[in-house]
Amino acid sequence: MKYMEKASLKEKLKRKINNRRPVILAGAGCGIVAREEEAAGADIIVAYNTGIYRMDGHVSLVGYRYYSDGNEDTLALGRILSNIVKYTPVIGGVCGEDPYRDMDLLLETMKKRGFSGVTNVPSIAGPIMKPGSIFSASANYYGYGIETELQMIKRCQQHEMFSAMYSYDRSHMQRMVAAGVDLISVHVGGTAGGTTGALGEEVLTLERAIEITQESYELAIRENPDVIVVTHGGPFENPAAMKECFAKSDIHGYIGASGIERIPTEKELEKTYDEYKKLKLR
Repeated sequence: MKYMEKASLKEKLKRKINNRRPVILAGAGCGIVAREEEAAGADIIVAYNTGIYRMDGHVSLVGYRYYSDGNEDTLALGRILSNIVKYTPVIGGVCGEDPYRDMDLLLETMKKRGFSGVTNVPSIAGPIMKPGSIFSASANYYGYGIETELQMIKRCQQHEMFSAMYSYDRSHMQRMVAAGVDLISVHVGGTAGGTTGALGEEVLTLERAIEITQESYELAIRENPDVIVVTHGGPFENPAAMKECFAKSDIHGYIGASGIERIPTEKELEKTYDEYKKLKLR
């Protein structure tokens, strides 16, 4: 796992976009997934605590809860990936609201260990901005809201690290793009599908998710024509859904976590085991 300069990474992604090929960021919660993602040609591997929970068989949502130190989880996962990922840039999840961390020291440590960038997972700022949150006012007043994520973008610039952030609504996206984020992802909700996917009203229709993706893309590009815009979550759980999204929107790519590491693993294991069950003894 080797650090890639931000300018080089951004140039690599832009070149792919200019060739009309989608940028693919792939979540990896364990070593074998990261190894196969690199072998398959993922543009960026994303290492964050939700991936650890996901590949341990739990719903990704628990990564946003209090069961472990999300920043320490990222460092631990980085140690696992350090001798497995050879050349693909890895970005790590950082909870910028952590009151016990010197964020500049954390970024410097990550950079020395080979991380090329940062994403905002787990996050307090994002989820509290959802309509109906009872914590929004208090979190923002006491410094645990959107400002921490904007500061993280600035810190990434100072440390020459690539910033790839999730946005949870239009205001969130606009402010992040204005702050100079390198890559912004529309977050249309927890990913559906498989054994631990999002359920019920939380999951948008594919048509609506594509509409939100395009609207968000247009907002981001108006703010900064140079920003890279991708999408994530909701019904975007497989290549067929993303094929339709790319056909009906101008989005540059996709961050796949459950859609790349969890759901394909579940399906392939079920298929393989079913084939074993059908065998007969002599």
